[in-house]
Parts: sequence; C-alpha cells; structure tokens
Amino acid sequence: MKRNNPERRKTQRLNTKFVLDFSDGLKFFQGYLLDIGPGGVQIESPEPCPKDANLTISMPFEPPLKLNGIVRWSQRSGLNYRIGLEFTGLSDEQQVRMRQIIQAFFWETYKR
Repeated sequence: MKRNNPERRKTQRLNTKFVLDFSDGLKFFQGYLLDIGPGGVQIESPEPCPKDANLTISMPFEPPLKLNGIVRWSQRSGLNYRIGLEFTGLSDEQQVRMRQIIQAFFWETYKR
C-alpha cells in the first residue's frame, strides 16, 4: 500500500531503531522498531504483513512487554517492508509502561 494519503496518526511518534520480535499467531518474525508512540509503532520486517492482520509484538525491556495490534498499512522499502501497527486492547498497565518507555526514548534523544 502506498502512503500518499495525509498523515492520519492520532499521536506523535519518536524515531528509534532496535530489534523487535513479533508474531502473526502462525509464524515468528524478527524486525526493527523504527518509531514508537502511545498508539502504535512502525516496524521494518523482511516479511510482508497484510493490512488488518493481527500481530503480537514483544519489546525487549525488563520485564519484556508484549502488545497486540492491527496492521494499518504495509509497504515495500528496499529489500524489506515497513509496517504500521496500531495497538489494540491495551490494559491500563500496558498504557503506563508505554508512556514510561516513550518518555525514556524522548530523554535519550534529547540528550544527544
């Protein structure tokens, strides 16, 4: 899917890049987290994911954080694919952890 349409994100995202594990329930994948926000993430993956697919991502923090989401868009980018994932069904605890993680990324970026 080409992303020529205007930006539709409801919240701002912070750029980052670290290894991320995710699954569609049948297969496990490893990719890179490219940006993060309270409503979702952008993933770079060697495998495509169809729009509206449900994914579970596992973020390598202590303790690890697993989140569910739905693929809102996917497009080829060189040899890989970029995937826009919107979080779904986050618990209050997961929302608090996401805010803490985003805040930590913000301060790391700010210090540079």
